[in-house]
Amino acid sequence: MAKEDLKIKFNDPEDFIKRFDRLFYFVVGAMLIGFLSLLFMVAGLVVDSWRFNSTVYKESKLLKLQEDIINQNFEQQKLNSNTLESIKQQLLEMKTKQ
Repeated sequence: MAKEDLKIKFNDPEDFIKRFDRLFYFVVGAMLIGFLSLLFMVAGLVVDSWRFNSTVYKESKLLKLQEDIINQNFEQQKLNSNTLESIKQQLLEMKTKQ
């Protein structure tokens, strides 16, 4: 009997398993890389928001300090004005006594 070629070819199961393993590792690797990129992106956003909040806090603290200094200067000017007025009155009293 002569050998006949088979008309239907069956793939080797080992070849199928190798292809599936390669595809599986590729998909898992892509998902891992995507997850790591998202993790770094979220970490970057958290760090940026922390810096922004820190900057806003420092700026608000600085604005409060400037406001306090302005109020102190205003009070000091009022005090100086009152002192000058009292000195003027004392000088007028001294002139009238002479």
